[in-house]
Amino acid sequence: MTKAPKGSGRRAKKTLKKAEVMESAAEKPLIYRDDVVKCGKYGDVLGIVMEAAGDYDSYDSSDDYDDDEDEYYWHGTRGGGGGGGRGRGGGGGGFDGSNMDYDEDDDVLPDGKAAVRWTDGYETVDDMTDITVIDRNFVLGDVVASASDPTGQLGVVMDVNKIVDLKAANGDIIKGVSSKDLTCIRKFSEDDFVVMGPWLGQVEQVFENVTVAFDDGSACIVYRADNSELLPAQEPPFDETNCPFYPGQRVRAASPSFFKHCKWLSGFWKKSFREGTVVKLETDSVDVYWKESAYRGTDTDQVDFPAKSQKPKNLAVLSCISYADWQLGDWCLLPSPPQTASYGNDASTSVELTESSGVPLNIPEAGRTIKGKKAESSGVVSTDASCVELGSGHIVDGPCRIEKKGKQVDESSSNKLGENKESEHIISKEPAEHKKQHKVRSRRAERKRKRDKKFESALWIVNTMTKVDVVWQDATREYQLDSTSLIPIRNPNDHEFFPDDYVVDKSSNDVDNSSEGLRVGIVRRVNSKERTACVRWLKPVSKPDEPKEFDCEEVLSAYELDGHPDHHYNYGYVVARLPSVSNSSETANFGSIVENQDESSTNFTNLSWIGNIIGFQDGDIKVKWGDGTVSKVGHHEVYVVYEEDDEEWSESESFGSDSSASWGTAAEDKMEVDDSEKEVDQKTRDLVHGENDGAGEEKDELKTKDSFKHFDIAQNPVDHHFITGNGEGTSGRKWTKKVQQEWNVLEKDLPDAIYVRVFEDRMDLIRAVIVGASETPYQDGLFFFDFKIPPEYPQVPPVAFYHSGGLELNPNLYPDGKVCLSLLHTWDGNDGELWDSSYSTILQVLVSLQGLVLNSKPYFNEPGYEKQIGSSEGEKNSLSFNENTYLMSLRSMLYLLRRPPMHFEDFVKDHFRKRGLYILKACEAYLGGSCIGSLTEEACTTEKSREHSCSTGFKLTLAKILPRLISALREVGVDCRQFEHLEKTENLQNIKES
Repeated sequence: MTKAPKGSGRRAKKTLKKAEVMESAAEKPLIYRDDVVKCGKYGDVLGIVMEAAGDYDSYDSSDDYDDDEDEYYWHGTRGGGGGGGRGRGGGGGGFDGSNMDYDEDDDVLPDGKAAVRWTDGYETVDDMTDITVIDRNFVLGDVVASASDPTGQLGVVMDVNKIVDLKAANGDIIKGVSSKDLTCIRKFSEDDFVVMGPWLGQVEQVFENVTVAFDDGSACIVYRADNSELLPAQEPPFDETNCPFYPGQRVRAASPSFFKHCKWLSGFWKKSFREGTVVKLETDSVDVYWKESAYRGTDTDQVDFPAKSQKPKNLAVLSCISYADWQLGDWCLLPSPPQTASYGNDASTSVELTESSGVPLNIPEAGRTIKGKKAESSGVVSTDASCVELGSGHIVDGPCRIEKKGKQVDESSSNKLGENKESEHIISKEPAEHKKQHKVRSRRAERKRKRDKKFESALWIVNTMTKVDVVWQDATREYQLDSTSLIPIRNPNDHEFFPDDYVVDKSSNDVDNSSEGLRVGIVRRVNSKERTACVRWLKPVSKPDEPKEFDCEEVLSAYELDGHPDHHYNYGYVVARLPSVSNSSETANFGSIVENQDESSTNFTNLSWIGNIIGFQDGDIKVKWGDGTVSKVGHHEVYVVYEEDDEEWSESESFGSDSSASWGTAAEDKMEVDDSEKEVDQKTRDLVHGENDGAGEEKDELKTKDSFKHFDIAQNPVDHHFITGNGEGTSGRKWTKKVQQEWNVLEKDLPDAIYVRVFEDRMDLIRAVIVGASETPYQDGLFFFDFKIPPEYPQVPPVAFYHSGGLELNPNLYPDGKVCLSLLHTWDGNDGELWDSSYSTILQVLVSLQGLVLNSKPYFNEPGYEKQIGSSEGEKNSLSFNENTYLMSLRSMLYLLRRPPMHFEDFVKDHFRKRGLYILKACEAYLGGSCIGSLTEEACTTEKSREHSCSTGFKLTLAKILPRLISALREVGVDCRQFEHLEKTENLQNIKES
């Protein structure tokens, strides 16, 4: 999962940077990806943050910075050098070169900087202190914290209310539109959920037929339009891959003869036809990935999966909460706009009428006005720039009437935004020769009116205002909060629970790590600071559909809880009804519907079995179904089809998805053995003040170190993870010589805290144990690894396996035994961080595991989490992670005392006999409030111990583990009499009351 730095020099540099970050963390503005912002240097133009320094969930743009710097900044440089565009920074509108001052070695956005794409098409990197957050985007189910208390309790977004301002193609603006009133331009978009009869799928690709009109009235259809052949006439300000075409968009052909081969609806192709206007979109077909059936668990085998390619008439879109997804820069439609026309947001802006072209204007560059100009026969004479308030909360800025030929005409009869409908004219007596011209003009205007009426011009979102409803961990609810008063929490730790979460009590069965027979409950509230949760336990039921009955209510440690493996729900999740027995007979009918899908579409719009979670109540789930109905269902009646964070999780967990969290290798020639790993001179120091009876302990310790060598050769490793291999390749002379060289290095240079066994009868196998270092949450723990040396060694690295006991105590060490390290080629890394056959060794692997994986703050080993160092969220999560890691380390001790690996049985017993009292002393210090990972080798406190106090939840779990730990230590010969008070049951009550 993580990668080691190249050498000690690079590591020291990074440590310095971390300290600097922590000093300035409190002064950093809270700016995140997707924030809507403005910058005083650029006037009132708005933009969206594409990446923010320190925001570990920002888009990974390292390639843009490093490989193609000019391409990244092309928006910023496009208008410079007297080209007429409005540039960023000084010097003739060009890009401010200081924005490009970043460390190319780090490939990250400079600290305190944000990359912003503006609505006028420019993209810049600016100081965060120069940026003001105008709005922040959230969707249902997002985890948030208060911007005024970032380390406080968390909340979950229950609902979103978004108000937007829209801009028409001719510059008219309508304000205060609810996003619930908007509709998508495309009926289907990638990733939409669609339903066809009993089947639920997700859209993979949409093919559209685009009707393009030309200025002379000709029109053609581009079938299955490809945005690589039909291009926007002007570069769009934002990425429009999900809406490449929209009504009113000016488009051009990539080749001169492109339109020649299209179907012509009116007129004929001409060589001059290179640019036109999109007037109509029609879905041709949709590729769907089918995910689920409404009759899951019944006889669905008799129904084949539908075809991937589907006609749009067969599909219905699930869009219960799509209103929360709109953002700045999106294109949309407003089906029922106010009857009064809306106008530009500037008094100098007028409506442009062009009788020669029946298409609206393109969106102008922000900050510029569209000057009114005469139409072919009669233009705008004057405008009144007053502001009109419309119904439904809409506000229209700009002129409210148009004068034609000296006659004021109220334009409230306009029935379409951006459409300049001809008003009735008072026709005065005219000479006869003018009547013919008047008829020509009237016919032309009529043709133009009909042509304009054929399509509804798209609207552009130019501003947003988001209000959010939140339920907090303490079960309080707040409504209509300003979105900028909240901050997003991208990755809450595994022990953050929320009201109405289904949880299981793992404390009773954590010895065997079994999930059977665990108590199930529903969280009522959480004390985030103390890591405790109030849970209502459910009485066991024999059948899932039996009525729920609550047993009791209990406050316990969050570390003793796990999310329920089957009942994990959140606001916004897509759920489907589980079929009832009575409905299973209908499966065959649905099968016939699927077979006849092309004949009729009337049976494919039933969305009553699929919907989104919008609330919770006493363990039940409130669902808004696809047909618009809302009902409350039990957890046994539905199942989760899709969780919003599934895709992000899979990307973050997959190898190679994030190379920014760098773990390199510890170079052999730069390895340093920490003096703290060496045995202290005086081991007779007593654990209790005033006592001194450790002389015997010193002798036992020295005897142990002499009797168990750091490196030795053993026989027959029958419990080795890789024992099932046949040891192929071990007979090669060159290979054997290289392995013997590795043995020599290990025998000579192993640090004091690492012990290794190799095997004479299986030279391809190695077993090693690392002792957890002081001042880490792994202190005095034992961590066993099995290695296999492949036949291709040293051209390829060894294969590693970690003996986890089913416990997860480090992001690099998986419960299934997988070890993620760039040196082992199980994680990405730069050339200097990967295995190199010319100098890499097994000793490097062991030292990297010891110093860079089992470190003092393992939370930041997660890929990308290094960006959180110094942030309030990162430090809060790190403290919680350390608490849980120490608890897992204690459980790992219990596991190893019961099941020591072969050839290390005596070592395990001797280690805990020697270190048992120090382990108990450390537990006592942590119960007293010392910060996890702050104790010396003798378990004495340091200045760091007072920085943070352990949470109540941690102390409760520790107090439950201690009786078993003390008992296990007694069995190996530890005299625990001075710590018998830690076994008392009243400790739990005292901790709760404190």
